[in-house]
Amino acid sequence: MEKKFAYFVFPSRKEDIPLPFSWMWKMPETFVHYYIKRKQPFLFSEVECLGVSGYKIQLPFLLEEVKRYTQEECCKIIEKAIIQLDQSTVDMVALPEIWKSWKDFKFKIAKGRTVCLFFILSAILKIIEILKKPLQFIEVTLIAGDLKETDLVMDILYPHVNFFTLIAEDKDEFLKKTEEIYADTGLSINLLQKTYTRQIEGDIIINLSPEDTSFYFCKKGTIYFDFGGSQEHTKKILLNRRDLCVIDDFSFYTPREEISSTLCELVWYSQDVSFRRYQTRGYFSRDLSRLLDYKEQKNLSIRYFYQYGTLIKSIDIQNWYEVNKC
Repeated sequence: MEKKFAYFVFPSRKEDIPLPFSWMWKMPETFVHYYIKRKQPFLFSEVECLGVSGYKIQLPFLLEEVKRYTQEECCKIIEKAIIQLDQSTVDMVALPEIWKSWKDFKFKIAKGRTVCLFFILSAILKIIEILKKPLQFIEVTLIAGDLKETDLVMDILYPHVNFFTLIAEDKDEFLKKTEEIYADTGLSINLLQKTYTRQIEGDIIINLSPEDTSFYFCKKGTIYFDFGGSQEHTKKILLNRRDLCVIDDFSFYTPREEISSTLCELVWYSQDVSFRRYQTRGYFSRDLSRLLDYKEQKNLSIRYFYQYGTLIKSIDIQNWYEVNKC
């Protein structure tokens, strides 16, 4: 059954909060705040993205007022909003950036990074076009994290690269898979234990571990895709290694619209049962073609790269590379 999605936004100004009477805005601020906190006047709008219907829900307070509420209060407010929808059709929601790290939340939270992994080959092809380097000479290093995500990225990349290194906490966990890949294509994956003592030679690093320290050992001029799921980790890289090009998010487009990675994940989860199964049950290599079918059907492509919330233009990456390449 097709699901619906829901995402939350803050009102841009106080007057956008739907109070029942205009005179209420003339009352003391403490009264208005009490009413809003008690009645929680949401504003619901039905929206459509990639042919899927969903809900845009405006919260009953401004971003700068969040500090007045505890996380528990915010959770209750959001859950109350979803109860007002048809609960049977909404499984996943997108929260404002400041709440994306919530745990023990009733609904699945779209963060965007999951969907980016399915476009990792497209991202590499886009990067090498900017850097003017052929794929057959590019060395890709994957820092293992979550087993499901590591297997997915390996399956997407190995038929297309000639130089592939996998660094893992327990390299024996991936020994069988690397043997299967060698039997399939003849690609011998360099499988290393995660003990950093020397420079990592990869031209492109893909990190799936939230607390990894590989960035300290990358060579100057490395393209570093940071998909470990921790913004603090991305921030740490940016503070310590200005000679790495760090990318931690994509946006996407079709011939008709442009969407963020978070909205893309919401819509994909709502519409595609294979993607829902991947999110909730796990990943098997036999599922890959079905999972990739969706982005082909929707004609989805990467629009822009992002670094810690900031758009990076192709010309910026090119100029950075000219300065930092070895």
